Amino acid sequence: LSDFHRNRSCKYDFAECCKHCKKQYYDNGNLVQKVRRKNYPEIVRAEDNKRKRRFREANPELAKERDRKRFRTALPTRLWRLYKLAYSDFLNMLFDQDFKCPICGCDIDERSCHVDHCHNSMMVRGLLCKLCNVGLGSFKDNIESCKRAAVYLEKHKL
Repeated sequence: LSDFHRNRSCKYDFAECCKHCKKQYYDNGNLVQKVRRKNYPEIVRAEDNKRKRRFREANPELAKERDRKRFRTALPTRLWRLYKLAYSDFLNMLFDQDFKCPICGCDIDERSCHVDHCHNSMMVRGLLCKLCNVGLGSFKDNIESCKRAAVYLEKHKL
């Protein structure tokens, strides 16, 4: 048994091939692909993107369905991880706002809305459209700056 590597994931806690055979396997260049991936991630990434693009062009409907499934599973996880916001609470907030941005009134949906939150406490304030969320973020949660901006807009109304 000393000729075999320990491997607790295998059935009998030892590797399936001996050390000598494994060395020959490596020496014959069978793992060149893995070495290349570690040393040249940008090349591999570019090839991977080309492969994905070809698949999307060949199977547009299947690609859209995969994207929908990925979005459905990723969104609840991201909401909880970042804001400790349950997906059901997120949908309730969206429904309570009548699927509209509370600032500009444009239509928002599950995919297009952005979570507005306090950057100090991470408490969620509401769901906004992208432009309103970026606008509020530019003021860094400073109410006085928002008031000055409103006065400025009133003063320079066209």
